[in-house]
Formats: sequence, C-alpha cells, structure tokens
Amino acid sequence: MQSKWKYIALTEPDTLLTIRPSSLEALGKKLKEGYILAPHRLQPIPHGSDFKGLGIEKDKYHLIPAAGYFEHVHALSSNEMSCCDAGPFKPVFVEKTIHDFGTQWWMQGFWEITKNNPNETMSVEYAHKLLLPYPLIRLVDGTAVTFCGANSGRMCRPGIGDCE
Repeated sequence: MQSKWKYIALTEPDTLLTIRPSSLEALGKKLKEGYILAPHRLQPIPHGSDFKGLGIEKDKYHLIPAAGYFEHVHALSSNEMSCCDAGPFKPVFVEKTIHDFGTQWWMQGFWEITKNNPNETMSVEYAHKLLLPYPLIRLVDGTAVTFCGANSGRMCRPGIGDCE
C-alpha cells in the first residue's frame, strides 16, 4: 500500500487527530510547494479585532478590546515573517498568583473584570496585566485569529525572516 505522505513528524501524540480531515489535501499541497508545516501551541485569545461587525467587539467581559495597549496585532505572513520562540522566558510565570484562579493563565483578566470589578473602575490593561509582555499575533496565512504566546506561557517574538 502506497502512503499519501512521504514523511510524518509527530511532535505530540494527538497532533494528527486534531487536524480536520477536510484540511489534509491543502496541507499536502503546501508540503509539495516546499512549505514546512510545524504544529504550534499558540494560545488563541478572544480579541475585539476578530469580531468586527458583530456588535460585540467592545465586550470587555468576554473579549480583549482592540483598543489601548491591546489595539495592535502583528500580522505574520508565512512569506516573509516568523514567530520565533523566546526560549525559556515565560513572563506569565513571574506572577505567582496565576495558579490561584484555577483557570488558564490568559483568562485571569476576564476573572478580574467579572469578579473584582463591580464598579467598572479597573482598566482592561490592569486586569489583563499577564498579557502585557506578550505581543499579539495573527497568522494571516492560517486561521487569522489573534494569539498571545503559547498555552504554556512561552513567548513568540514576531520578526522578519528566519529565527536565530
């Protein structure tokens, strides 16, 4: 039996199981064009720019508003740009309170706004202080949603060209 794939690299046991079967042909085409397909663990976040035109883009209880510090999102194109791993530097784990909330690290700000801000005096930047060191990124050749670092807290540094 001839395999459709020449090479398969498993970086995690469930990587292939989470790929939509309808995407396999497009992935194969990109491989034949010379692209490298590398699964990532970037953490998507609900950002106002991803919900334009729906009337909810300023909902600070469920989205990070596309305003102030969180307005700029780096658009990365696979043609010329990279998302380089910052190595073991994980700004989020400098905060020891992260484990007190029983939730994902990037969700702490929503908890802060919802539970600790009955008078709406807390700024979005203060609530989402764990996100401040992380650049917001959009992979325009992929899902085009906003990401901030990895789900483990690792940081991605957007850049031009290959990573060092």
